[in-house]
Amino acid sequence: MNQNLENAIVLQDGLFYDPDLEEIVFNEKKLPLTFSQQKVVRTLLDQKGAVVNRKALMQELWQTDTYISEGSLTTCVSRLRSRLKNLGMPDPIRTKKGIGYYIP
Repeated sequence: MNQNLENAIVLQDGLFYDPDLEEIVFNEKKLPLTFSQQKVVRTLLDQKGAVVNRKALMQELWQTDTYISEGSLTTCVSRLRSRLKNLGMPDPIRTKKGIGYYIP
C-alpha cells in the first residue's frame, strides 16, 4: 500500500478511505469529500457492516432536532455516489430500502 495510505481504511478491493485527508482513493485517483460526505462515510465506517438508519445519519449530519428533509440525506448520498461513478470508482455504499445505508 502507498505510504500516504498507511492509515487508510479498505472499502473494497483497490478502494480506500483516507481519514487523514478525508478523501477516497481508487487506483491513485483521489476524491476529496465535502463536509457532509465526510460525515456520511465516517458514520458508515464506524458501523461497517451494519445498517445505519436514516434518522441516525441525519442526526449525525445536521446535529439538530430541527426537522431536515429526508431528501437532503438522499441527495447527499446520491451526489457522493455520482462523484464516485464519474471517476470510475465502485460505489461502496449499499442501501437497505426504507431503513438506511451501510458499507459491507
